[in-house]
Amino acid sequence: MDDHTIASILGTREVDVRCAADLYLAAAVLASDSGALRILDGLLGEIAPALRGIVSDHDIDDIVQELRVRLVVGDDHRRPALEGYAGKGPLRAWLRVALVRAGFDRRRKPVDVLLDETAWLAVPGVNTEPSLAALRKTTGPAIRAAFEAALSKLDARERLILRQHLLDGLSPPDLATLYGVHRVTAFRWLAAIKQRVLADVRASLQDSLQIDATTLDSLMRRVRDSAAPSVERLLIATS
Repeated sequence: MDDHTIASILGTREVDVRCAADLYLAAAVLASDSGALRILDGLLGEIAPALRGIVSDHDIDDIVQELRVRLVVGDDHRRPALEGYAGKGPLRAWLRVALVRAGFDRRRKPVDVLLDETAWLAVPGVNTEPSLAALRKTTGPAIRAAFEAALSKLDARERLILRQHLLDGLSPPDLATLYGVHRVTAFRWLAAIKQRVLADVRASLQDSLQIDATTLDSLMRRVRDSAAPSVERLLIATS
């Protein structure tokens, strides 16, 4: 496999230098390099035990092979999933998350998420308070900037957990299985991240908008209820 082929697959991605070898491996797999495919098979075999406790043992091999097909070939008219690996973290960890998600998909278990832990992440709904609606319209950029700043203050682990929850679709019980902790611990992690983000958003808005405490409280109630702007979109934009 020549450098031109690798370059055409990698494009102009910005890569964490610590993960350059992993990204090169992913590009080699997508180029159907036999050696790279063998390494991928080895990685999938190493992380396969992560499915224990999620699905029955006799389903593990099937799920691993199905994931391999989705990674390398794609399915349902979708591009190979491995194209989504951007080299911003270890390939092994990225594959492990994908495998765990596939395991939970096989189980078809209902998502077990507390309503008050997800409502703040929803796309904002229609506001029935005219004065507050006008305020939200004029302060939209400040709110977005406040959320961006708050998310940037999260440490790498908190951002990873938030991405896995929102972008990868892992519920708190899923996260508990992934990290080997009790589900209550996973709920507490997400609650702590929520509280930190909202506290930072409030402080930023207080500084930038210079509005009275009563108006700020009303605005924050709406932010907590509907989380404008969408945290999911911000995470995608910064990933």
